[in-house]
Amino acid sequence: MISLPNFRCGNLHSFMLFLISVVLFNISIQAQTGTETWAPTEENAPQRAGHSMVQLSDGRVMMFGGEDENADLFNDLHVFQDNEWNEVVINGSVPPERKDHAAWLETDDKMYVFGGLGENHQLMNDLWSYDPAANAWTEEVVTGQLPLPRWHASVINTPESETIILGGQIGDAHFLNDVWSFSSGTNSFKYLRKINEIGFTQLPNNCPHEVWGQGLFFHNGHIFIPEIFLGGTSMFKLNTSTRGWITTAASGDTPVFSPLAATVELANGILKIGGWGYFTNALYKTEGFEASKETWFFDYDTETWSQKADLPLGLFSATAYFDSVNQRVKVYGGMKADSTLNDLVYVFNVNPTGINENDEIPTRFSLEQNYPNPFNPSTTINYYLANAGEIILTVYDLLGREVEVIDKGFRQSGKHEVFYNAEKLDSGVYFYCLRTKENRAVRKFILLK
Repeated sequence: MISLPNFRCGNLHSFMLFLISVVLFNISIQAQTGTETWAPTEENAPQRAGHSMVQLSDGRVMMFGGEDENADLFNDLHVFQDNEWNEVVINGSVPPERKDHAAWLETDDKMYVFGGLGENHQLMNDLWSYDPAANAWTEEVVTGQLPLPRWHASVINTPESETIILGGQIGDAHFLNDVWSFSSGTNSFKYLRKINEIGFTQLPNNCPHEVWGQGLFFHNGHIFIPEIFLGGTSMFKLNTSTRGWITTAASGDTPVFSPLAATVELANGILKIGGWGYFTNALYKTEGFEASKETWFFDYDTETWSQKADLPLGLFSATAYFDSVNQRVKVYGGMKADSTLNDLVYVFNVNPTGINENDEIPTRFSLEQNYPNPFNPSTTINYYLANAGEIILTVYDLLGREVEVIDKGFRQSGKHEVFYNAEKLDSGVYFYCLRTKENRAVRKFILLK
């Protein structure tokens, strides 16, 4: 659940901007693991490792580059649409073959690719953009200084329209901790510097630890690195306003150091899947790295980890994304422990009904995903209120127009269940918005007749 205290569902322009930014990731993962399982599914996905994936605002998923188990590199582009993968026939030039590059999506739906490892183990620092509307790649001419050539760099485009590139690898065992910001408006990189309390920039603000092959995630003005680094017990996050790094001590159970994991953001945290996990064997006095099958969830609010169901096999250099239509996480490709390619797509099914009936009433506002979803013509919506007060639950169409108010009035704190019959509506994608005096939240549902 995502809530914005200052958001007004009745404002059409604000409503549409909000929907675009959150609808693809709007799911809450719960603590109970009994309904959370990994299962293989048949899908004609390209088989590779070290590739990148981004999800466009219209739901299409793009996959670029990577390598096969013979270390042959790719520079092809595939799209997942209407439940099948197809190679995109490009107009014009394409980027050179590469793997383990940084890729991100800008607000105009352009996909950017930076760096990576190319043919003959050449480190790269070129920058390319792909425009889905024009179906064309462009090699960008960068003004000013370029970051060092690297692979395994971490990257994120924040809601503040700033792209942060962090760390990476420049040799077999030489890792980086420098931080760069990229502006697509000026096609320029800047070495990130800390800002002091009176607004002056200071010395370069490197990460406290070398970073390679980790995902980056933005929440409440901070960029999180979901990793407990080797030999440590802490995590790091970057305040995007002050540019200052914050070290937080991990409490409770935590995952082992496992770079090259597949990571995906859910509404209230991060799911970390597999990776090149560090292990020790006290009996045989050995240590090293191996393909991990563990799945962990990092909760933004409590900043704690909880272990979820294991993958059926160890995987590293895979990718993952959240399938919003079917409310599940999907993992693609990656290398297995024997250095052969994973040729299956694994899905992580999350309990769609939210908190169990026996769970305690939450202390915060929560709008749950409807179930079933998709539905025809009836569905159930649960929401939770931390405090008693006036509420309104409204359905909107894709253009942000109000369709129907399905619940309204004074409600006590706790759980509330709404049964909704959409018999009068046409098939399609709709949104439902819950408003109280203090909170707002939106989710998507699909009516299939």
